[in-house]
Amino acid sequence: MTLEELEQLRNLNALDILYKILDIGDSAKIDAESSIKGVKDAGIRLRKKMQDIKLLSDVIRDKVQIQKSADWSDKRKFILDKAIKAEQEKINKEDKAIQKRKQKRLQELNN
Repeated sequence: MTLEELEQLRNLNALDILYKILDIGDSAKIDAESSIKGVKDAGIRLRKKMQDIKLLSDVIRDKVQIQKSADWSDKRKFILDKAIKAEQEKINKEDKAIQKRKQKRLQELNN
């Protein structure tokens, strides 16, 4: 999931997230059928969608647990917050790598 999609999850309730899981499941079914027929790219998309479904399921569990007990929310980081932070770190790492490559090219051109 993209960073923007993860940020949008903050405003959704458990039922909205469940509908999102069902939508992803519908498209995953198509990829699963293609993967069975031997389309490798469909298998890659299917695995990614399964990761998204797992993440969304964990987010729902967190939201339900928050409703159940307010004290629980102070005791652990939420799955969604962890996923957002990981995506931000991934983007930052990619940006740094791009900047390094640009600097290296400039140095090579100057020499």
